[in-house]
Amino acid sequence: MLTKIRVQDIASLTDFHRNSTAHCRRLKLSGRPQVLTVKGKAVLVVQDAAAYQKLLESVDAHRLIHEGPAELRTTDSDSRIALASGRPVKNRVLARSASSTKEK
Repeated sequence: MLTKIRVQDIASLTDFHRNSTAHCRRLKLSGRPQVLTVKGKAVLVVQDAAAYQKLLESVDAHRLIHEGPAELRTTDSDSRIALASGRPVKNRVLARSASSTKEK
């Protein structure tokens, strides 16, 4: 889902500085980022902390879905199959995987 920048989400840095309380209130209520401009050119993007945290969590979830958990990327193929199916992994396979990561 691509989010387009709305006209009301663009303001000058000077206006943001002069009316920071109102801008911060709008950021918190809307959850949308705001583009700040200097001489008509975008120079900054500001966002409420809670909305930014939500963005980071969705990026992490996206990365997990598309790349898989780290343990699936670093173990051998037998371990990947076992982990993916929910079966227990043999200790010798885990030990070999753990020792190979320590050497790096």
